[in-house]
Formats: sequence, C-alpha cells, structure tokens
Amino acid sequence: MVTQCIYELDVPFKHLKEGLLKFVWRSLKDLSDGNYALVKERLNTHLRKRRDPYYFAMWRIDDVHRRLKKPYILLVSAKQVPYLNYLHAMEKIIRIPETTPLVTDTTFIANPKITPEDALREIKQIIDTCKKSDKEYISLWHSSNLAGSPEENPWINVYLESMQYAISLEND
Repeated sequence: MVTQCIYELDVPFKHLKEGLLKFVWRSLKDLSDGNYALVKERLNTHLRKRRDPYYFAMWRIDDVHRRLKKPYILLVSAKQVPYLNYLHAMEKIIRIPETTPLVTDTTFIANPKITPEDALREIKQIIDTCKKSDKEYISLWHSSNLAGSPEENPWINVYLESMQYAISLEND
C-alpha cells in the first residue's frame, strides 16, 4: 500500500496580512459579538506573541512529513507560493488515480453527526481496505481545518493518528 497525502492551502493566514482596516473592523465585530478570545488571538498574532493559526497549521503538516520522511502534495494558488519558503517536503506533480478512494477532511468535518472518533475509525477502515486490495490511500486535508491546538481542535488528532496509521501499514 502507498500512502499519498494531499493538502489544500485554502487560506494561508487567519489574521496576518489582513491590514489595519480589516484588523480594526473584525476586532470591533468580534468584541460586539462577545468573542473576546478571538480578539485576543488576533491581537497576539499581530503583536507576534502567537503564531498565526493557519500558517502554523501548514508548518505542523510540513513538520509531520519531515519527521516521517514522507513527501506530500500541496495544492496552492500562485499568489500563495511566496509564503511557502519554509516548506521542505513538497511535491510538485499531482496524480490522483481514478480507482483509489480519496479521503477528504470536509467529508467528516461538515457532517455534525460524525464525531472525530467516528471519523478516525472510518478512516482506519478505509486504510485497511486499501492495504488489503493493494490500492493507494489518498487523503486531502485543508490547512485551515488543522489550525489551533489539539485541545482546541480534535480534528488535528484525527489527522495525526490517521497519517501515522497509514504510514505504519505501508511497509507491512
């Protein structure tokens, strides 16, 4: 079995690069909505006391692949390429076989009835099926869905555990 991971960099930054006007407008809106945590996150990001959550999510993806020595494919627009100088393990050629199931994060995240635990179980079943039938396992994750800490965002653990599981079965 071969594991192929694809990520779509849908939004490179959550707060950085938004400009002063957007910063003030969004902060005022969040304050009026009572979302004080987001205001604090935005301010700390701009003051460089905290990393931008979306940018850090992409860094996390790159770090996982670097440690596992596993290349990946990153789907980006041309205007996002200058922000990606820090990435090391990026593949440039995109190849998705028609006979392989493609597991996407939004399939699970968009369905409120599916818990992260249920999603992980289902993804592992798909990986097992790919292994048994000697097919490629392909996953597609959006960088914005991997933002935050594992305590704030349980989908990060689904991503990490499914990646480790798939790669552990590659050479069995």
